Amino acid sequence: MSPWRRSRLCLSGSLVGVLNAQWPPGGGSDPAALLQHWGPLTVVEVQVPPALATLLQSQGASLPQPVLGLALVETGASITAVDRRVIESLGVPPVGVQPVGTAGGVQNQFVYPASLRLAAMDVIVDFNSVLGADLQGQASPVPDVPLICLIGRDVLREGVLFYNGLTGAWTLARND
Repeated sequence: MSPWRRSRLCLSGSLVGVLNAQWPPGGGSDPAALLQHWGPLTVVEVQVPPALATLLQSQGASLPQPVLGLALVETGASITAVDRRVIESLGVPPVGVQPVGTAGGVQNQFVYPASLRLAAMDVIVDFNSVLGADLQGQASPVPDVPLICLIGRDVLREGVLFYNGLTGAWTLARND
């Protein structure tokens, strides 16, 4: 079963619309250079998963506010990852552990259920498990808006990613 709450998705991006001409310093606003430097980015909200939201509401508790940040479409990630501090700040408990190959060797990392709202299209994707990764300190082209998510191949397998390096644009599309 697909985790997508909507059957159609077309997510496109160009950093020129997000960044002003002064950012990054000395980088200008050439779309191709920005896409090469930062990669395909989009705004994401990390939310508690539906099962936890239902439980909290049944107990009369308020839902934690979603956490806003940037997501990088990452073809090198086999599964979607969320900064573990973000997912833990929402009170989401881990549901397992997964060995992950990194540049520093294999590490065991927690996996969590999560919901991601891709803000550009107002699409919510529910995951049984996302990797809780350490994304703190990753560079972001937008001051005070951190990179909090890597959109992995588990999402990409559901559609078509078009990366146009010449124009500095990209599209992730899914059409059922």
